Amino acid sequence: MSGAGTPLPARRVLILQGPPSGFARQVGTALQDRGVFVRRVNLCLSDILYWGRRDAVTFRGPFSEWESYVEALIKHERIDCLLYFADRFPYHVTAQRVARRLGVQTVSYEFGYIRPDWIIVEHGGQSVYSHVPVDLAEIRQLAQRAGPVDLSPKYGFDFTTEAVNEVFFHLVNYFFRPFFWHYVADRPHDPLLEYLSYIPRLLRARRHRRKAGRVVDDLSCGGAPYFVAALQMQGDYQIRDNAAYEDLKGFIDEVVPSFAAHAPAEARLVFKLHPLDNGLVNLAKLVRRAAQKADVEDRVDFIDGGDLQQLLRQARGCVVINSTVGLQALRQGVPVKPMGGAVYDIPGLAFQGPLDRFWSAPGQVSREDAMMLVRLLAKAVHVQGDFYSAAGRKAGAEALADRLAQGDINGFGCYVDPPPRIAKALQIGIAVDPDLAVAATRDACKC
Repeated sequence: MSGAGTPLPARRVLILQGPPSGFARQVGTALQDRGVFVRRVNLCLSDILYWGRRDAVTFRGPFSEWESYVEALIKHERIDCLLYFADRFPYHVTAQRVARRLGVQTVSYEFGYIRPDWIIVEHGGQSVYSHVPVDLAEIRQLAQRAGPVDLSPKYGFDFTTEAVNEVFFHLVNYFFRPFFWHYVADRPHDPLLEYLSYIPRLLRARRHRRKAGRVVDDLSCGGAPYFVAALQMQGDYQIRDNAAYEDLKGFIDEVVPSFAAHAPAEARLVFKLHPLDNGLVNLAKLVRRAAQKADVEDRVDFIDGGDLQQLLRQARGCVVINSTVGLQALRQGVPVKPMGGAVYDIPGLAFQGPLDRFWSAPGQVSREDAMMLVRLLAKAVHVQGDFYSAAGRKAGAEALADRLAQGDINGFGCYVDPPPRIAKALQIGIAVDPDLAVAATRDACKC
């Protein structure tokens, strides 16, 4: 049901961990400027360094004590809103469960569904846990109410700035771990090993870009139909908690045999590596082995680099887990098959049939409907800004604080409760928060 339980203006906010930048601190300042009480919980040394203020408490206990700790803190400070970055971070998952039990609203912020230059500000969480409607007719109606949106970039930062902050955040915690011995970073790889693994990729970057450019040119000008498979980061929560795969190998091992058995004989498939992949898992080798096993190695490419927009422009279709590449493809009129929980996995917009059928009959996409979704997402669950440039941080923090103080989260009626993507997530084998799964199942039975 849309509109039910729409978030209220926040008056007392508990801020949990933010991105590796000063963004969370700026949000806290902006909230206080609007008369909102702010308390912060620091979980590690990097949290303390990036927060840099005294209005914080520090949790040093084992994770097993976190639930009782955050519940006592919420009650003591009379918190009415929980704010956090990365909704699937285990500390944040637990805190959300406590907040729901206590009737405290939860607000998550993240890198935007729309790229670049946008920040998600959404009730609850993203992807499977998004409250954005899945009914296309409703989305059209709400988008008309929301009105036009200016999507032109206003800010910007390069990957170097993001990478430096990311490395600083995790290596500080790594080398000063004795000060926060119980902190659980929940990263799939040792951070020192992970960051060292970028060096070989950086050394080969120019050669990979040249090869990728040639492949993209050949595909986009060659005339043969081709499909794009966009890879995500191996340790991304979007895979671990919003898909039924344990890792990218599972995705590759499902996509390649399906393509081999059901795609037209002249069709090709290209896997595109995520720009920030750390290289610890040799995904090129996994793709090559899968292609050899399926006897289609001459029709399957793997690229590290290349112009994504050029690649999508002539593509017959795009297969993703839940990458934002899927939304970019839909905006270009390219059919998309999401294999995990995605905010754009909407009947009438994204392909709803089995993967095997997608290769021969991907259907057509209404670019107008795709833009309706983008308009609604931009107006209802995004603010413009970023986490790393000075101007982008300031704009994003001020806008986020405005949304919280005004209760303008999931506005324009863009709120369905329980999250409407949970039922499908359960069907395809995604593990979902038990209490939300029960609510979604109960709601589906009423229908």
